[in-house]
Amino acid sequence: MNFLDRRELDPLLLGSPLRSTPVAVAISAGLFASIAVVAAVLLAFLGSLRNDVATEVGVAVTAAEYDDIVHDRMFATRRIDRLHHALSAALINAQNELAFRKRRVRDEGRDPEHDRLVAAWREEIRVRTRARSAFACLATIPSNVR
Repeated sequence: MNFLDRRELDPLLLGSPLRSTPVAVAISAGLFASIAVVAAVLLAFLGSLRNDVATEVGVAVTAAEYDDIVHDRMFATRRIDRLHHALSAALINAQNELAFRKRRVRDEGRDPEHDRLVAAWREEIRVRTRARSAFACLATIPSNVR
């Protein structure tokens, strides 16, 4: 005798249609289909952001960084600088925020080139890129000279 047959459950659940196999399968299939649709829409949206980033090559994203974005695997963590994880994550976050903001402004029918937050994210990326370059220069200096 299993747990369900011992009738130790809440009395309201004992006659529940959820205990019927076809109903449970239908509900499970419906939930799975809903999750699959949401995931597909989300992935399509994130893939469409590449167009917004493509216009930033040479401005807020280097050609090498854009190449990494295009060839980025799904659910993989992109790194710009493997030695400075926090700086790399902050730069990638700023690039992502820039792409999201450009999309939002465009969806509102406005020009992203005249948006103050787009300009602010570009400046943030410039600052982070300069900081990354400074760290890269420090790495080339011998430790006994520093």
